Amino acid sequence: MPTKPHIYKHRWVQVIAIIGLVLMLVGIFIGGRQPGAGSMFNPPWDKVVHLCTYALMAMLIGLAFRKTPLPIVLLMTVSIAACDEIAQMYIPGRSADAGDYAADALGCLLAILPDYWIKKKLGWIKD
Repeated sequence: MPTKPHIYKHRWVQVIAIIGLVLMLVGIFIGGRQPGAGSMFNPPWDKVVHLCTYALMAMLIGLAFRKTPLPIVLLMTVSIAACDEIAQMYIPGRSADAGDYAADALGCLLAILPDYWIKKKLGWIKD
């Protein structure tokens, strides 16, 4: 007789995703306010870092909140990116940059497919 999947199966994925997400948010919103934080990467590498950072964040949000629909995950992540760019306007030596936000949004969008694939492999999404 087939057994029901245990409710806590793959819970470790969610726990690791939540821990990673918290660390990222602390790094972005606290670490990013430190002197010199905006000059760690020179163009065009700064855009690559933005893209990769927000792609990872979108995946972590998708895994941490596994039942959240992917369009909502995308909306949450681009909202965090917008808050980050707006907050930079109030930090001496930093500024909001539409190019950075575009790289953030593209990273969020690119993360949706891998996030969907991982959820499907874990059995969190049924056909």
